[in-house]
Amino acid sequence: MSGKTLNEIKNIDGWSVFLGASGDLNNDKIDDYVAILQSHDSIREVRCNGCKRLPNKGRIIAVLISNHGQPKVSIQNNRFIARPDEGGMVPFLAPEIQIIDGQLSISYQYTRSNTAYFFEFSNNDLLLVSAISGGVHSASGNVEFDFYDFKSRVIRNEKGHISKDSTEVNFIDIDHLKKLKSLSELEEMYNWQITAYRFL
Repeated sequence: MSGKTLNEIKNIDGWSVFLGASGDLNNDKIDDYVAILQSHDSIREVRCNGCKRLPNKGRIIAVLISNHGQPKVSIQNNRFIARPDEGGMVPFLAPEIQIIDGQLSISYQYTRSNTAYFFEFSNNDLLLVSAISGGVHSASGNVEFDFYDFKSRVIRNEKGHISKDSTEVNFIDIDHLKKLKSLSELEEMYNWQITAYRFL
């Protein structure tokens, strides 16, 4: 879809714009646009290592950046956005997307947890600068969240219990990550192992 306008991607045969958000990503005072497209028909995809090829609605994220003119698609990813049936007990998983203060957020709300990714525009791409992942363990009532800061290369881990105010906080270095990951290179969610037992 590279170079296509919003009107052009809205008219791609077999696809429709499922979600969208507008805001200034590249600081040129002109609104850019982020669209998530969904296929009308199911597509058979392999979505994880060892998974079978299963039919599901395809989803694509397209980022339309203005270059002092009409926004056009300059970033596209066909793998990263979760499919409708990848939400566990959630019958139809859909992301929420926003552009606030020059930052794109993509978040998911599951039954007892949530995950959010935050991107900033740099070098003609969107770079993943931070993320949040965690939730409540249903059997124990324990709450655990990981706050990923990829600029500082550290994870702040917070643990607690839904009935208590006190929280245990630990920090995990992720110095081995030498550069920020871009939206265009991200694969399926939760396939990227940041460090032991932590996947995004």
